Amino acid sequence: MTRKRNRFLGLVALLGLTAGAIAQQPLPNLVVDLDGETVELKPVMLELNTYLVPLRETVRVLTKGEGKLRVLPGTSFDILIHDQVRVRIPISTKVGKQVEVFGKEGPPRSTKLLDIESYPYEITPKGGVPTSFIDAELLCSALGVSFDINGAKMSMLTPEYWCRQVGISANRVGDRVLQNLENLPEFGISPPARTILGWVRPAKTSYAQAYRLSDGKIDPIVGVNALGDPIEVITPGDTPKARQATGQQPLRFETYNYGSSVGKTVSFVAVVTTKNLGDRDPVKAINAGELKDDEWSIVGIRQRVNDMPVVFENRPVNPGEDVASFSERNRNSPSIVRVLNGLRQGANVAPGTKLCVMVGMSEEMIAQNQKSRYEFKGLYEVQVGDTTKALADAWSVSPDDIYATNVVVPPGGDPMPGDLLNIIASKDGKQTTAPDVKPADQENTSLSGTAVTLDEVDVHETSRPDSPILGRIPKNRFIEVLGKVEATDSYRVRFDALMGFVPGSGLRLRDVTIADGPDANDDIVAREALKYVGTPYLWGGNSLTQGIDCSHYVAQIFSRIGWKSPSPPVVIQETIGDLVHCKPGTARRSGQTIVLPNPVKYKLGTTDIKKLRPGDRIIFQRGNTDASGSRHTGIYLGRVPAKWRQKFGEIPFAFAHASSSRGVTVGSLTSRYYWNIYRFSVRSGK
Repeated sequence: MTRKRNRFLGLVALLGLTAGAIAQQPLPNLVVDLDGETVELKPVMLELNTYLVPLRETVRVLTKGEGKLRVLPGTSFDILIHDQVRVRIPISTKVGKQVEVFGKEGPPRSTKLLDIESYPYEITPKGGVPTSFIDAELLCSALGVSFDINGAKMSMLTPEYWCRQVGISANRVGDRVLQNLENLPEFGISPPARTILGWVRPAKTSYAQAYRLSDGKIDPIVGVNALGDPIEVITPGDTPKARQATGQQPLRFETYNYGSSVGKTVSFVAVVTTKNLGDRDPVKAINAGELKDDEWSIVGIRQRVNDMPVVFENRPVNPGEDVASFSERNRNSPSIVRVLNGLRQGANVAPGTKLCVMVGMSEEMIAQNQKSRYEFKGLYEVQVGDTTKALADAWSVSPDDIYATNVVVPPGGDPMPGDLLNIIASKDGKQTTAPDVKPADQENTSLSGTAVTLDEVDVHETSRPDSPILGRIPKNRFIEVLGKVEATDSYRVRFDALMGFVPGSGLRLRDVTIADGPDANDDIVAREALKYVGTPYLWGGNSLTQGIDCSHYVAQIFSRIGWKSPSPPVVIQETIGDLVHCKPGTARRSGQTIVLPNPVKYKLGTTDIKKLRPGDRIIFQRGNTDASGSRHTGIYLGRVPAKWRQKFGEIPFAFAHASSSRGVTVGSLTSRYYWNIYRFSVRSGK
């Protein structure tokens, strides 16, 4: 690298920009399947809490070549089927805030509206060409396709798949993805209790039957008793029968919880018809040709029985109770009750209707969740060229083992140079070759402080002096020390937005000490935040077990420990409290661009990472924008509690958050991906 180039990178750092910073993390090892068959759909990328897929190619795959993409510059992306607009995706918030789904007649009357977290935009993949990418879950929802992430596997299940599952004949399925859009319903299931509650909300007045698919059986759920009255749970002697549902009065039903084996997958399917079939089963009526292609729709849900420690019950609403008073009686927040039961804002339910509520925590299950199949030998510093597969091969484990023990690597992705990985020393009591791997436990990750550069120094990507140079720090500059690697006498440092390694010979240490970060064994923040490890990520979700997004997760944890609860979304939460720590450079706050640090406006806004305390809220931002999907947040822990280290290992500068790739989990503020998008941290009163 030339000296001129080094000076340029030094200037980049001085300006508060990140050399080589990324907002998207490629997932080259993610397996994508459509209806159970692997498909080539690359690249897939992870950005904050969004899985991004190439828009044009994904439309082609999901519609089996029938869908065409039309771009209206500055306005929208339109999905055309048989030359008719069936889905319209606005290009920005200035154009619209919802995706519109249309019936066979096309615009202007929409049959379904979907809120947008992340708008489509252009990305140039490494070695590729500029391509429009979109939130995979948003596109699937718009086309009535079930979206499911399980580890390093992304599954997309079309209406045709669900037709096969419930026994609809292939010659009756037709162009189901396209026909389904005519009356695409909302469909939801509560967490498992002694029974499971569900709801179907169609686009227009319709009749719905729901089915539970488990252990090879297909059980109808909705029915009536011998007197013809609607019933909550079908028992012998009752008659399965589709019932009427509308958008304002969705069909609600209940089914027995057949088993609760952790990891077991149970599917639920709803068939909605615009024609009243009486006592006829919708599947049989479809197979008999009694319904036209556009007179029925089908949707499905996969639900895995997880090992969440929260205990649920389904309790009836008393006469005179609204959602608020019912929630108060059951010691749940109204927002949680609405999410668990598919209730819209302002909606009420009739007396006697059962609603799912959280009733307690299982300490036994929490202790079980803290355990791990693995034991750790130490930490390994990721080097340039390392991949998940290569490390798995070297350690005689699987890539899934790497993902399971290293939260800094998203499932389907590769680790980033300079990051620290847990080395798996044994698995289920069986030795691996990992003990032969030289660990990086010589890096003291609890050491922190400041230093001054004695001369211009290169910042390397890893602790090896021959690793790529990220930039250069000028002479006589104060830098932050985050750790030391004894073997190479190099320090992990931060200078403005630049993070990497510099040789100790080029530094004069100042107040470098062992950080006094709490072990968090008895820290109230960590105890509550980690109870819900494994809760799936759901944008807009507000359930600590059923599905939650990052801002609602922070608000719920604060509320449960009795602290002032900052209101979602992140763009509001980041304005509440004092700015206490920052990465130098530009950021967004209160709708304005700010330059950090600013000792006048933000007096507590230091760059010293030792000033962070458990409970501080970490703010991540993508780009200089306030658009939906441009933020992420978490709760600073400092150090993972000892009881949880047997599961997570050592994680320097840890924070808890709701991640789309792992659900509620723990991350490291100094991992390269999160450091690139980190902006500042705030602290609010208790």
